[in-house]
Amino acid sequence: MADRAIDQMTIREVLSATELLVRELSEHLQQSFLPKVKELNRSVRSYAKPDERALIADSTVRIQSRNVLDSDAFSQKLFAKLQEHLAGCDRGVERAESES
Repeated sequence: MADRAIDQMTIREVLSATELLVRELSEHLQQSFLPKVKELNRSVRSYAKPDERALIADSTVRIQSRNVLDSDAFSQKLFAKLQEHLAGCDRGVERAESES
């Protein structure tokens, strides 16, 4: 189903694929992206306190930041794919309305 062009799918197939994308995006945000952001936030929270600042290695912040950025890049790919599917849903509905 995902390998076919959106315009080659039936409206039902597009809606089903869209639902799967929404689930995948939701799971990714909840199980991957948000935990990485929280981990980074915990690491840099004490930055304002000079005595605690030295306890956090720069490499830790860099690695955690990279993880957040990588996770965000994956999120953005899912968002773009979801937008394509939603546009396909719109086109499918318009076609169905014009055929009625």
